Amino acid sequence: MNRIWVIAGKITYLIIYPILVLVIRFTKRTRVIVIYENKILVVKGWLSTGKWILPGGGLHRNELPSIGAKRELLEETNIKIDQELLHVVQQEYNSGLIKYQYDLFETKLVVIPKNIKKQNIEILEVKWMNIDEITSNDCSNELLEMVDIWKNKGKFAKIN
Repeated sequence: MNRIWVIAGKITYLIIYPILVLVIRFTKRTRVIVIYENKILVVKGWLSTGKWILPGGGLHRNELPSIGAKRELLEETNIKIDQELLHVVQQEYNSGLIKYQYDLFETKLVVIPKNIKKQNIEILEVKWMNIDEITSNDCSNELLEMVDIWKNKGKFAKIN
């Protein structure tokens, strides 16, 4: 059943891609790099190419980016963090095919929460990935670009 769901998500993504390009380009979004030791938390979305991405999503109307990042992290992974533990890495305009504005945040965990669970419909998988494993093979271009930005500008990138 899970395999059928993955295929259905990829097909749906390809079909609605032209609409996504138009709709998402006018939105403000967030992404969160969650660090534990030498690992970063990544997710695979149902409606996607099936590659790993960072947790995050679109902001609600008049929502502060840090609050949206906190909300998206909770919705997608069930990880609760204090807003003060989110550090802005960069505010950027994505240069990929689907262009949009985003705020990239980072947070560092001292322990892995025991209650990590994926959102049932939107997220297919959640996993901790070693920073060295983040390559073009099964990671989205967006993830690769954002990790590069984080390595150059992130507060916690220098510690690892």
